[in-house]
Amino acid sequence: TLQSIRYKNLRTNSIETIEEIRIQPVMSITDFISDPADWHQGALCHIYIAACASLDHYKSKVKPALKAFVSQVDGAGSGNK
Repeated sequence: TLQSIRYKNLRTNSIETIEEIRIQPVMSITDFISDPADWHQGALCHIYIAACASLDHYKSKVKPALKAFVSQVDGAGSGNK
């Protein structure tokens, strides 16, 4: 669980806090790097936090941006090419 996550709301310019985000890490076997000396080569985690004004805002703005972000991360591969 992540707690007290501070971020800047880009719409209001104010600093806000997310009290708690529960995260359940999952590692697929294809991403597993067994040698600790090589752990720095793989990404540990990507978190995308988006403030949405409404469901329509999410569908029209946030969801396409999130899909593009995930595609970019997936395209980078485990070696950060």
